[in-house]
Amino acid sequence: MPSPQQVQRAIELLGRRSANCSYFFGRLDDPTWIQPLSEERMFKDPPDLVSDGEGYIRPSHIWPQADYLKRMAKKPDTSVQKQVLNIMLEIGGTNNYFIHADFVEAALEMPADLAAQWAEQEARWLRGGNQMHGFLEKNLGKLISKLAKEGKPDVALRLA
Repeated sequence: MPSPQQVQRAIELLGRRSANCSYFFGRLDDPTWIQPLSEERMFKDPPDLVSDGEGYIRPSHIWPQADYLKRMAKKPDTSVQKQVLNIMLEIGGTNNYFIHADFVEAALEMPADLAAQWAEQEARWLRGGNQMHGFLEKNLGKLISKLAKEGKPDVALRLA
């Protein structure tokens, strides 16, 4: 577990440059940082996608925190996966389909009961008119299959 001083130092460095944030979250492989970073609101306010008016998406879609959470979901510890899921559920309403793609990959690593919670939220997000834009279809299909095979057929059908 990182000390409060380590967390504060990391937060200070992360705020200086976006490259620091990318580097930190790209290298961090310790799930004990999830809780202190969450308490410091590092998983709040992911970037929404912004169109340039001509149908192109500005490159501000990258959010290194999503990649970190996806890696942490691969940890075999269910308590770590629950922490990741709780963060995903808190921020699942973003229009950023790149983040949704990372979160679907994370859900694929979780036990079916946890993955089903994400799938329910993802189904609501999709019913709300949000688009997949070629980033979600394949892994959503895998998630539907996983849920159907692992005892969550009703959730699988709602997501489908």
